[in-house]
Amino acid sequence: MKSKDACRKVIDAKKGQRDFNAKQVDQSLPDVKVYGNLRQPAQLHQLKDRVIKAFPRVDRKHIWISDGAVFLRKSQADRPSLMAHFCEFKEFFRVNPYHVIGVVETWLCDAIPDHQVVLPVYVLLRVDRHSKRGGGVAVFVRKELNARLLSSSIGAGDAILPEYLIAEVWGPSQHKILIAIVYRPPKAGYMCTFEDDYIARMVNYKFACVLGDFNADLLVNNDKAVRLRDFFVRTGMSIVPLQPTNHTVDANTWNDVCAYKHPKPVRRLVKCLSWKEADFAAAAEMVNSRLHELDEYVGGTLRSLDSRLIKLNNLFKNVVDQCVPVREFVAKRSPAPWITQELRDIRRDRDRCYRRFKRSRHRQAWEDYVTSRRQAQSLWKKCQASYLQSMFNRAGHTKQFWVEMDRLGLTATSAKLRDALRFSVEDLNDYYATITGGRKLPSLDEVIAGLARPGGGVLFSFARVDAREVAKCISLGTSRAEGVDGISAHVLKTFKVLFGPLITDLINSSLHRGCYPTLWRSSLITPIPKARSPQTVADMRPISILCAMSKVCERVVLDQIIRFLNDHDVLDRCQTGFRPGMGTQTAVIKFVDDVRCGIDEQLVTLAVFIDLTKAFDSVDHLLLLRKLHAFGFAYEVGCTFIYREEGMQ
Repeated sequence: MKSKDACRKVIDAKKGQRDFNAKQVDQSLPDVKVYGNLRQPAQLHQLKDRVIKAFPRVDRKHIWISDGAVFLRKSQADRPSLMAHFCEFKEFFRVNPYHVIGVVETWLCDAIPDHQVVLPVYVLLRVDRHSKRGGGVAVFVRKELNARLLSSSIGAGDAILPEYLIAEVWGPSQHKILIAIVYRPPKAGYMCTFEDDYIARMVNYKFACVLGDFNADLLVNNDKAVRLRDFFVRTGMSIVPLQPTNHTVDANTWNDVCAYKHPKPVRRLVKCLSWKEADFAAAAEMVNSRLHELDEYVGGTLRSLDSRLIKLNNLFKNVVDQCVPVREFVAKRSPAPWITQELRDIRRDRDRCYRRFKRSRHRQAWEDYVTSRRQAQSLWKKCQASYLQSMFNRAGHTKQFWVEMDRLGLTATSAKLRDALRFSVEDLNDYYATITGGRKLPSLDEVIAGLARPGGGVLFSFARVDAREVAKCISLGTSRAEGVDGISAHVLKTFKVLFGPLITDLINSSLHRGCYPTLWRSSLITPIPKARSPQTVADMRPISILCAMSKVCERVVLDQIIRFLNDHDVLDRCQTGFRPGMGTQTAVIKFVDDVRCGIDEQLVTLAVFIDLTKAFDSVDHLLLLRKLHAFGFAYEVGCTFIYREEGMQ
């Protein structure tokens, strides 16, 4: 003030009126608000006015200025008193339905029942301070979740100790979560009681969370903050990096802490054989040094063939173990093939807008995020449709297209879930064993006794194969499935140059003597459901995983037999199954053409369709062997088929 008179006028006016401007007292004074407390700066009074506007339900007498700060009486503050502001509390969580809500300094007591402070769709767990007013912790859990109170600080007496409750929360199909709500009074000592109780319980939980007011400013490195951080480090928990939670005119503190324990995603470390780095020189040296072991079993009996095959399999496995290194890598999910750079940029902008909204909570930021999200979704659908259309255009045939659709998980077959089986593995084993159990084929001499060849002598016998033909048959195999010998077609394909001659000698010996090795007659059975929900063992289709070498031998036999049947025109011209260049489409075209010809000739066309259940199981093997003999197949060929079918395991 420029004069004592002007100051006296203002003081007198202040006594009669609470809020007024200086210009109302004297026109020479500026038009500013007048504060009567001359001991405190005007900024504190302005801060007090802002606090009053922010908390309109708080009485003015509970807000005052002292020692360079604005204070709110605890009994009426927004956080420490739950009953005083339960209406605002209830309305906020009605709009924001969180699953779990932790509250500290509830100021509840035995005189306040649960129904007065419970939220409509929540279950309340609370721990009150009984010795005196104040304090108390509580947690609200939604009713669709399950919650159970495990431990609390009840019974602390008059001593000033941290107040806490420990509960477990779990959903219908989720892991249990250990939750602790803690309030540490300003004058409380260390939290040894809570720490010991919590550490003893959290070892049984994969997920844990601690919420509370610890009155330890984590923005500074004092003793309380150091001990609190050390507790979370020892328990393997991470502190959520929050902003300062308490503010004064000259300081900001971080007292409210949220810490969590979440198991880190396990990196799937996959070990596999690196075929590209195989040492073929060392493999050739090892094979040459052990060839004499295979030459010991040169006889043509079944026993000698079995022994030679076992030696060959062991040599194969030793070469793979010693000459093919093991490679380790972390399995990662490859991105969708239709993601383009434009789509990546739009999704990056969408995520950036969402982070901006999380920080500012502005309406404009949310609208920007919604716009970016819609653009990303629209472009995703467009890119996906474009990619699928290009795949359909490039597909050489329908099967290749649907194989690609299954690989991408876009078909009902790849997405559907099957129900649990209603029978055990032992039931499947017993069922499959009864199909072939007790089947004993007669000797070939008994089958062909009294039969004469209509065409004269022997027309077909197995010819010797060379290593080039066997290598060609090996190259046709692409499966990585392993039979009972532990060798896959992929392994044979990798070492076909090295092991091709050895496999060729084994196949020639087997076909020449009419003996099929015992190991090649064994297979691993994988049951595949025929129906969506199989009810009996008959609804499971057995898929046999044979030895890779036996498939090569079968391919050699098939090529020679097909060549003979085609040269002698044995097969019917209308047979389209299992013939190269023909298939279901060929049969349908032939059928449609016959119907059209009948219509042109004004004939009535009748069609009879026969579907054989378990067609391959119903084949009469004796009749098949007699037909082979009638077509001129040699004695050794029939013996090979009998050995092949007899004793399949």
